[in-house]
Amino acid sequence: MVSHRHRFVGTAAIKPPFADRPGSFVCCIVRTVCVTVCWETSTDRKAEFASKMSLETVIEKVKARVAAVDPNGPRKVLGVFQFNIKTASGVEQYVIDLKQLKVEKGTTATPDVTVTLTVEDLIAVSARTLSVGDALTQGKLEIQGDATLAAKLAEVI
Repeated sequence: MVSHRHRFVGTAAIKPPFADRPGSFVCCIVRTVCVTVCWETSTDRKAEFASKMSLETVIEKVKARVAAVDPNGPRKVLGVFQFNIKTASGVEQYVIDLKQLKVEKGTTATPDVTVTLTVEDLIAVSARTLSVGDALTQGKLEIQGDATLAAKLAEVI
């Protein structure tokens, strides 16, 4: 699905920074820029999507992604990740084991990476309204352990 957005920009034609990304193009006409953006990058749709998500929804999506991995095929990430998710009622803990291809509620004694964040920030990262980089720089996301492995996890999940 694609959405069109039009805006008056005076006499100059403007090329948005995302114009060269796959799936998008820009038609520049004097006084008007018509930007066609894949719906996944639309801020309005991301916010709408994030508002409908819950922790359970995010965990189910992660479980589905992990279950879809071929255990005999090549994998980009092999590691054990401990997620500590702060909720209104305390901290919920999940283990994402990409070595054994399991996602379970609970803890592990020796995670390769420990990730701590609030449920709201997890949902925002999952909905892509908040990038992992922005979450780190804003102090919304804490990572302990192998930072390289954590970056690879963000790419995969």
